[in-house]
Amino acid sequence: MTHPLNSDEILDVVDAEDRVVGQAPRGEVMAKRLRHRCVFILATDTDGRIFVHRRTPQKIVFPSMYDVFVGGVVGTGESYDEAAKREAEEELGVTGIEPEHLFTFLYTSADHEWFSAVYRATTPVHVAPQAEEVAWHAFLTEAELEAALPGWDVVPDGLDAWRRLARWQESAARRVPRPEASAAVSDLGWRYLLGTLRTAVPTGSLAEAAAVAVRAAALCGRDADGHLGVELRRDRALLSLQSAAQADVTERDLELARRLSAELPTRPLSLQLVELAIDALDIAAVRPFWKAVLGYVGEPGHEGPTDALVDPLGHGPAVWFQQMDAPRPQRNRIHFDVCVPHDVAADRIAATLAAGGTLLDETAAPAFWVLADAEGNEACVTTWQGRD
Repeated sequence: MTHPLNSDEILDVVDAEDRVVGQAPRGEVMAKRLRHRCVFILATDTDGRIFVHRRTPQKIVFPSMYDVFVGGVVGTGESYDEAAKREAEEELGVTGIEPEHLFTFLYTSADHEWFSAVYRATTPVHVAPQAEEVAWHAFLTEAELEAALPGWDVVPDGLDAWRRLARWQESAARRVPRPEASAAVSDLGWRYLLGTLRTAVPTGSLAEAAAVAVRAAALCGRDADGHLGVELRRDRALLSLQSAAQADVTERDLELARRLSAELPTRPLSLQLVELAIDALDIAAVRPFWKAVLGYVGEPGHEGPTDALVDPLGHGPAVWFQQMDAPRPQRNRIHFDVCVPHDVAADRIAATLAAGGTLLDETAAPAFWVLADAEGNEACVTTWQGRD
């Protein structure tokens, strides 16, 4: 005869705003459908395969059913993060797991109601699942899991979380329009420049800047390699966010910016990007030369005969090509584009004019202003504005 696990465990009872309003034994919470808190951790191995398992018969809720998450209830006085780490390590039988919070939703059914915080974490392949919790387990690819799900009796809350996770991932990959991206992060100390979010964290030494880089990478979790860029200076760490796969700002980049700014003193200090523009009658004919001589590559998904080129090392300025409609032998055909935050463009232009420059054209402002030096060599001050 089997007996339910942990029926006497005391849990926090919460209201519709996830505020604690009391405590009760776990058995009573389940029997009376009292609203409480749970954590769901999607555990993957280093190859990205997903840990799936079948619950033991003595589980209080959904015994002997399949689940794609590990996890459980949040204990009294325990945070979601603390519960996620504890549950993942206990259920998998490993240590050193650092779950990353993705989103939270309220799961409701005729019999149950709980706030569900969804996490993901990487775990060793050689796990030692807790015998009291896990009757069977395996690591499956996402395709293998999707093929298996229709034939399994899956816990309903876990299935709901799995479907929500798929929608969250799709939403996180959405490219964000320039005005929306700029507005979302400006108050956080970030600025939108040329398809990236950029900020700086003031530091007092190179060692301190390196520590900021380590902290930023940890906060971004497994998304660090695909989104976060870091440059170190003695007095600051420069951070950037962009989806490497899409070469643009996505919803996930906005979420990472919010996460970083909540933990680090982000500031828009001296941010700018420089581009080199080459005017050409036949862009397709000159682009291969510049690609070869600079050792540049096309941006991901943009390898057309007239597309821009970027430094694969991230050091040099991007190069783009502007279509000419007629030869211009008496005018320079290579100019710099200096992209600045939209809220400093006016000061940059004023400083350039005070230094002897001339404003040649502002009809495209605020996308760009064309300026020239005393001998007619041109440069453009640009912003993200006026391009949508």
